[in-house]
Amino acid sequence: MVKIGIGLRFPGTCEQAFMFYQSVFGGELFMLQRFKEMKEHGYTIEPQDEEKIAFVGLKVRDEVVFGGDDDSKSFPRELIIGNNISLGVNLESKAEADRIYNALSAGATDKSPMADMYWGEYTGSFKDKFGIWWGVSYQRPRE
Repeated sequence: MVKIGIGLRFPGTCEQAFMFYQSVFGGELFMLQRFKEMKEHGYTIEPQDEEKIAFVGLKVRDEVVFGGDDDSKSFPRELIIGNNISLGVNLESKAEADRIYNALSAGATDKSPMADMYWGEYTGSFKDKFGIWWGVSYQRPRE
């Protein structure tokens, strides 16, 4: 089963926004990570970004997942209100994630190739030829 997620980027207000969304929709927050936690995995993080949100998820139902982060100097991508929404596709296998990534990213720009991440996800992202930001991932089963 393919699951589509909605990604939201904020100018430093991600945590407050997700607390608000949880109060409205209910559901469960998961994987709240701050940029400072990435330093132990070898990432260089600017001091002003350390307390910002690197990722947070809100699972409302099995079919609806919101993910969010804060804009940062450590991982720059110009934030303009209006371009701060992306789509995510979570697949059931690494092979399917590669297939979807390769097909959707034909003609894309700003690519981050598919790679294993320290939090257990195999993921990549890009801006497609129509200007839409996508993230493609496979989440290994957790023990």
